[in-house]
Amino acid sequence: MYPGWIAGSTLLMFAQKGRKGKRIVTIVPDSGLKYLSKFYDDNWMKSAEYTKDK
Repeated sequence: MYPGWIAGSTLLMFAQKGRKGKRIVTIVPDSGLKYLSKFYDDNWMKSAEYTKDK
């Protein structure tokens, strides 16, 4: 499963609201396939300083 960044950020936003014991159900209409050379590439993430590792 390669969800796009919008699906991930939306899920994170709802999860951070602290609804313990609740389920989050979502439809993920986008695809992360176009991001394979970016967000799913550890070396690119490091070079773009999206990770703590350098």
